[in-house]
Amino acid sequence: FFDDIIVPEHALQEPSFYNEAEKLWVWKFDDNDMFMDLGEEIRLKVRQVRFPPPPTPAQMAAATAAAAANGNEPVLG
Repeated sequence: FFDDIIVPEHALQEPSFYNEAEKLWVWKFDDNDMFMDLGEEIRLKVRQVRFPPPPTPAQMAAATAAAAANGNEPVLG
């Protein structure tokens, strides 16, 4: 249910390294290279969740005004 989870380098399994040729992170496990392929699912343990701060009333008003100003543009969907 998340689209963008960022795992910092220091939180990867040990030992892990970045393979420049493949442009992927690799976990060395029992003398095997386990590539962390792009687009593939991985299992992880969430330690912290950070959400952006909620908008202030002024930011909400500005967003509403911007949406109203663009109300005559065609909408795709």
